[in-house]
Amino acid sequence: MLPSTAAFTAAILLTAQALRVEAAFQADAAADLQLLCSFIALEAAEPHKVALPGELEQEIQEVRTMNMSTADPEWQAIFERKDGQDTWEKAKGDTKSEPYRCHWEDTYDKWVADRAQAQVMKGNKKWIEKNPPPSTESGRQAAHELINSSLTEIQRLKLEYDEQKKAAEAHAATAKTKIMEMLYGQEKASATPVTAKTLKATSSYGEGCGINGGYSVYGDALCICGESASDSAQECDNSNLDITWQTDIKTTQLSIIKGKCPTKPGATYTGESLQTVRTALAARLRHTARGGNTLVTYLGTSSDGTCDGADGKTCVIYDDAFKPGDATTGISSINWVAKLDEAIQELKNAELKAIQATATSQKIENFVHTAKEVYTAKRYNIQTPQKPNPSEQPASTTQKFADADCNNHKTNTTCQSLCTWHESETDKDKKCKLDPKKAAEQQTTQAGKGEEAAGAEKPGVNCSSRTTKETCEAVTGTPSSGKAKACEWIKGKCQDSSILFYKKFVEYGCCFCWCGTI
Repeated sequence: MLPSTAAFTAAILLTAQALRVEAAFQADAAADLQLLCSFIALEAAEPHKVALPGELEQEIQEVRTMNMSTADPEWQAIFERKDGQDTWEKAKGDTKSEPYRCHWEDTYDKWVADRAQAQVMKGNKKWIEKNPPPSTESGRQAAHELINSSLTEIQRLKLEYDEQKKAAEAHAATAKTKIMEMLYGQEKASATPVTAKTLKATSSYGEGCGINGGYSVYGDALCICGESASDSAQECDNSNLDITWQTDIKTTQLSIIKGKCPTKPGATYTGESLQTVRTALAARLRHTARGGNTLVTYLGTSSDGTCDGADGKTCVIYDDAFKPGDATTGISSINWVAKLDEAIQELKNAELKAIQATATSQKIENFVHTAKEVYTAKRYNIQTPQKPNPSEQPASTTQKFADADCNNHKTNTTCQSLCTWHESETDKDKKCKLDPKKAAEQQTTQAGKGEEAAGAEKPGVNCSSRTTKETCEAVTGTPSSGKAKACEWIKGKCQDSSILFYKKFVEYGCCFCWCGTI
């Protein structure tokens, strides 16, 4: 049975409509949109964070604390927190002359903090108890000289490291800005289209597309997928894209393009990955002839080298970027590709600065390691044998008597002479201990005879003959004015308090150099 006329007519109309849809859809335009989508996806992505070394502050502070702990004891005493004088604001009144006022203003508070750091509890002990400095005066001075020079280099390198790290982060941030400018076509772009930036003009297809394209990625995508005489273009997608031409660009128009592009949450990009999509773009550019003798370079679709927005002629022509004999042209002269190239260079710069920062960090670590090795080296704890002083009387057997001699006595009965029995001592091998007072009294008695002949520091007192801190401070006698004891243990020696005096920090000629400049 033959179909009715009405049915036949309907079938013809449906077939014609289907043919129109197939003719309207342009594979080249759709493929070029997907290429541009690889650039559009960068809007939601971030520059890959360059690898930077971990923070160095804790390691550097450790060296600062070691530097302070090996400094001259009198220097350390200046920065002891006492009587609220723990900041430069409070202490500067005692210092009127240069270079202290200008130099210490930047360093005083740091030195106070370094001094305090040595007293910080680490578990059940103070830092200084867990990390004692060299025990001998010569060892301390030698260690301090090396630690201080290491700290000076660490400070110089830390300034370089901070600049390199800051530059790496800044270059990455600038790369993101350039990507946004590439997409939207404006300086310091935000995610907003702007007339005359995203497109040269928007009142008609011809004013913004064809030979007037290349302003931005989004602008070129609108030209490739939009039509001059239709608000439901099918060039890139047969679902009728609502791309209209009017006095300005709406965010909704760009949303139509974005809706046809895949996205990947959390994506990142590097200079290398941007270079890859740039290479794909260069390979995707097509060429055709116009009028039989003019080469046309374009993206989109064109049957005769023209782009007027008609069906099959929606494209962007980049002829200005490929003028024969012009050395300044090429793909880089397309406005938005130039922004892409700037982003690539910024990311390369970020990677270079990160490499430099890593190398600088390694140098700092080497100096930190050197300082720690010096601080704990056994050679700085070896007591240098001292030549006997002919002017001093030989030390008596009593003066050489020590705790170890008393420890040899294991019962109260045998613990006699200069020793005292301590029943409450838990260590059974140390119940018998040297009595400092007894030892001092006997030393004073024996030393008195020698002093009469050789000349004593003061009647009945010979400080220099004491070899331990305990026996030194136990010496009886009249102390000097302002002193609590007749003898004081200073710099590993027992000295007469009358020759000691307190030196205020303003009297140090160039002592600020002794503890470094940070």
